[in-house]
Amino acid sequence: MSEGRAGASPQETIARLAAVRGALLEAADGVAPERRREPFLGAWDLMDLLAHLIGWDRTNVEAIDDFLAGRLPAFYDAYDPGWASFNAALVARHRPEGWEALLAALRQSQAAFEARLRALPAAEIDRDRGIVWRGRKVTIGGLLRAALRDEAEHLEQVRRFARI
Repeated sequence: MSEGRAGASPQETIARLAAVRGALLEAADGVAPERRREPFLGAWDLMDLLAHLIGWDRTNVEAIDDFLAGRLPAFYDAYDPGWASFNAALVARHRPEGWEALLAALRQSQAAFEARLRALPAAEIDRDRGIVWRGRKVTIGGLLRAALRDEAEHLEQVRRFARI
């Protein structure tokens, strides 16, 4: 896949993120209800994975505000390999009980993230604000492309799980 490919406009990347999320939700909905609580990503089950996405949607909305204010988003302070601790906290915080409640929360968080991105002038997305983390420049666009790569990976994981 060409997720987050160089040269893609911010609008193309946002549209691709929405398409990948749609495909991921379709694949998740195809998993039999009795298997949705079956671990398939380490200790995570399908509901944990979707709660993880809710958490990152909400985190990314907050991160955009931090970037626009010229600050490194707060979640960078929580880094550990693979964001393991941060991801576990997101799952614990954002996993409602029940499939329908989870899907509704996921649709809401996705809509909020996409709306926040679409409200930005395109030039703001890749603007260099001089924000650096571990020696690398970080931007809203970089955050967007990372979200797209993560979701594309999760889409393939859910598709594989659904075929088992």
